[in-house]
Amino acid sequence: MSSRVTFLKFVCSFILFLSFISGQIRITEIMYNLDGSDSPNEFVEILNLSTTDSIDLAGWMIRDRFSTDVLHDSGYGLIIPPESYGIIFEGDYNFNTGIYADSIPAGVVLIKVDDLSIGNSLSTSDSLFLISSSGIVQDSMGWVDIAPDGFSIEKVRIELPNTLSNWLPSLDSLGTPGNINSVEPFTIDGELIADVLTVNPEVVSSNETVTIHGYVTNKGRLIISGDVEIRDGNDILESIYINALNEMDTTEFSAIVGPFPAGYKMLNVHFVISSDEDTTNNNFTVSFGVRYTLGLFTINEFLPYPESGETEFVELYYHGTESLSLAGWGIADQNDNPALFSDIRFENQNYIVIGADSALLSDIPDSSLFLTPISSFPILNNGGDAIRIYDPFNTLIDSLIYSNSWDYNRGQSMEKVNTNLASADSASWLPAVEINGSTPGTRNSVMPWPVDGSILFEEISTHPIIPTQSDSIELFIPMVNIGQNALSGNMYIELNDEELASVDISIPTPGDTNLVTLIIPPLVSGENELYLAVDVLNDGNTSNNANTVFIKVRYPFGTVRLNEFMARPNNDQAEFIELVSFNTFDLRGWSFSDNNQQQKRIDNLTVENGHYIILAADSSMYPLQNSGAHFVVSDDGWSSLNNSDDAIFLYDLTGSIIDSLRYDSNWPLTDEISTEKLRPEFDSFSSGNWSLSTNTIGGTPGNGNSVALFDLDGALLQDSLWHQPHYPSKDENVTIYTSIVNMGVTGFSGSIALVINGDEFGTSVFPNIDAGDTLNYALEFGPLISGYHSVELNLNITGDENSSNNIASDSILVSYDFGIVTLNEFMNIPDSTQTEFIEIVTLNSVQMDNWSISDNTLSLKNFSFGNVDKDQVFVLAADSIILDYLFDTAKLNIPKGGFPGLNNTSDGIYLYDMTEKIVDSLIYTTDWNIIENRSLEKYRPEFISRDSSRWETAVNEVGQTPGLVNSIYYEELSKAGKLVLEPNPFSPDGDGYDDVLYIKYKLPFEYGLITIQIFDVIGRTISAPFWNMYTAQENILTWDGRRTNGDLSRMGIYILKLTAKDQSGSKTWEDVQTIVLAKKL
Repeated sequence: MSSRVTFLKFVCSFILFLSFISGQIRITEIMYNLDGSDSPNEFVEILNLSTTDSIDLAGWMIRDRFSTDVLHDSGYGLIIPPESYGIIFEGDYNFNTGIYADSIPAGVVLIKVDDLSIGNSLSTSDSLFLISSSGIVQDSMGWVDIAPDGFSIEKVRIELPNTLSNWLPSLDSLGTPGNINSVEPFTIDGELIADVLTVNPEVVSSNETVTIHGYVTNKGRLIISGDVEIRDGNDILESIYINALNEMDTTEFSAIVGPFPAGYKMLNVHFVISSDEDTTNNNFTVSFGVRYTLGLFTINEFLPYPESGETEFVELYYHGTESLSLAGWGIADQNDNPALFSDIRFENQNYIVIGADSALLSDIPDSSLFLTPISSFPILNNGGDAIRIYDPFNTLIDSLIYSNSWDYNRGQSMEKVNTNLASADSASWLPAVEINGSTPGTRNSVMPWPVDGSILFEEISTHPIIPTQSDSIELFIPMVNIGQNALSGNMYIELNDEELASVDISIPTPGDTNLVTLIIPPLVSGENELYLAVDVLNDGNTSNNANTVFIKVRYPFGTVRLNEFMARPNNDQAEFIELVSFNTFDLRGWSFSDNNQQQKRIDNLTVENGHYIILAADSSMYPLQNSGAHFVVSDDGWSSLNNSDDAIFLYDLTGSIIDSLRYDSNWPLTDEISTEKLRPEFDSFSSGNWSLSTNTIGGTPGNGNSVALFDLDGALLQDSLWHQPHYPSKDENVTIYTSIVNMGVTGFSGSIALVINGDEFGTSVFPNIDAGDTLNYALEFGPLISGYHSVELNLNITGDENSSNNIASDSILVSYDFGIVTLNEFMNIPDSTQTEFIEIVTLNSVQMDNWSISDNTLSLKNFSFGNVDKDQVFVLAADSIILDYLFDTAKLNIPKGGFPGLNNTSDGIYLYDMTEKIVDSLIYTTDWNIIENRSLEKYRPEFISRDSSRWETAVNEVGQTPGLVNSIYYEELSKAGKLVLEPNPFSPDGDGYDDVLYIKYKLPFEYGLITIQIFDVIGRTISAPFWNMYTAQENILTWDGRRTNGDLSRMGIYILKLTAKDQSGSKTWEDVQTIVLAKKL
């Protein structure tokens, strides 16, 4: 062989070897779509499958469907070691701060493409091609969007082709760059395939088996063996061995299990493999139904033709003993569309009543179960239909077909004679004989008892028919033998557990009826509740042996009396009848009528002796009646009273008339006024016992009649009460005047008490006043302190029957002294950010209610602050803008009717107490040094307000101090003036210590202009921090050590000169002191 041939063989072998090595590179993960912007975070993960050889990616390229990029060394090289990862990033990805910086392990080769995107930027549907330096495609992958935003797609089995089924979304957010893929198969992982797991048949009888069929697969890397177990709870019913199942292989299994008891059944199918790393796919369930036995439930009663207001029902009898759920059970008529039941547990019960709605529920005993179907109850036809009962698996458990030949009536159920009889046989059924027409949830009434005696309670009668409270009463009681044998026993009647009468009874023939007589002593008026019972030897059914018997006894005439009526109301009134009770009892069953005697029922009320009962045409008059009275609007409507001729009848519960009247045109009747009885106990039928109401609202329903005669009744006339002087001062006596009237029928004498502010001031006796007479009475007292005083006169008469008119009251306002509250500040020329206001100060405690303020127009504007203490400050303002200048604790009021507008140049301010007496005032003019945007302040609150020399312009920064101490206020006036400089020396070097000179002064006058100058030691002015500045009598200012040009002064000794002038310029005060500006020691 020539050397050239040998060389060519070597070259060919080398090329094939390189191709084989480079073919070990695989695309294993792709991040193509992130949450938000994808750039610069897309990546492609590759893996060198070789176990021995590194692969150099120099000159390699990666391409998507539109664009090709060259792989670029980003500082980690392009050589992928054996069994190692490389990650291809976009050109602008930052390895140090990128979102994958903390998740990529060391040793992974990080590569970038030669521009800002991989290909043309990866999309949700794209392809990738990894191309070697020789132009050969080493791996390729095409995909559609299968991963959520922010999740990569990962290759499942690296060694298998790039099919869509071999790629899945990453289980980790942001993927697993440089790490084993999260979807990499477990080493040992068997799976029970749930989608094809079946059970057949899905419904079986309780003696049949089922076949469970399914498949298992090996999803792991290693060959597996194990068991498929069919489990019922903890019991293993069947086990199928699966032997040596290769990777990705699937095998089939089946098992026959059963039989099972009736009901829904659920079995677990479990693929058991030793060391299985993922057991979440090993266990699933299958379910099926097992039919119930026929006749487990039988139809026992049904109501196909109910009365109006009743509901259809079907009663079932349970022949089993175990608890079961009714879920899926159903009932159907001939349409055979079962109405299903909900998941109700049936336990320790024999009867189930199935109804159309819950109206029947109250008739069902607790020992039985009542239910309504989830869907509509199958409506039973009146003349004939079918009833079918199905179990959850559509098994017909019981059924019947009925027709109108079964001889039932409306409201009467059909009952089975015995629960064990066949439901489909019409001979098994009879119409119910129960008095209510049916026996849902209880023993059927057609099931006979050996011994059964029954009292026919609805046929009991009495003599007399309407007894009085003095009559003995005979009861005639029918009793029937409805059993199968002769009966005997004892019948008795009780009242409040005390026996009133008893008698022995005997009915030898079944079906016979005896009329039993019992005689009881007189009963009290009203409805008496008695207990009637019969004890029958060996009676199998005691439900018809005893019951309550009600006997109504009439009340005596006049137990309740008519006392007032309104026959001619206006449109704002209503007809009414007032009754008065003379006993304590229950009005149940009572009624009233007019002349047509169509009775209207009265509510069930319990009344006591002396109670009022108002019978009204409607509720419009309800607010007029006394809260203690009974108010009734009958549900039966109203017996309209004729204007001139009619009657009123009152009936008790027996229908007996207890009181009545007939009125005509000769009676006291008129429009809009009721007719009242002079005394409740007077006869109602005599017109002379009635009179027109004198009450201002035209009647007194629920109250004592306005015309009622008292034996003893003294009254104070409120309208006659007055005092003099009308607004006394604190040093004046007061005389109060009133009138005492005898409004009863008996003369009296007594005393009158004067009460002031709740405390008794004194009493005075008065002489006898005959019936109908009046005594004018005057009482002098005082003086009283300034403020508000409540005065009350109390009439004390022994035996007075009407105390409601024994009290008369008055209010006395005693004026305050001038100057007790003073004007202290006012703003009369505000700018747009301010508002007019007046500040007042209390110099003593006052009750400031209904006080007022005015300007020269004397138009009073009211305000109130209540009870206030001494030295309190209050602000009256035009609007709420003032809040911008008030502290939270300040007390503000905007007067009712608006603030009195203050003129700019001159006006008056007047402060009034509650008697409209002026307690302070001033008149300001242009001489008062008024400045726009600044208030005028008084030096001290106690100074005279009308003296202009006591006022000056506010000197604080905002130009006003509403609700605060005035800016020009001073405690006392310095006689000589005072200047204090501290700290001295001071060092304005910015270290926070002694940086500022504090200039504290007190002027020898109340207000003025101040100038402060700083000189050096040769007399040159270096600074004038304050020049002709308005100031109060005392203040504290500061100098920061800076010259006029803003530079910091040098260390050394300086001279400070303070010059002050009072406002008039007639007084001047100066002081000169040295200061030292030093460095920090």
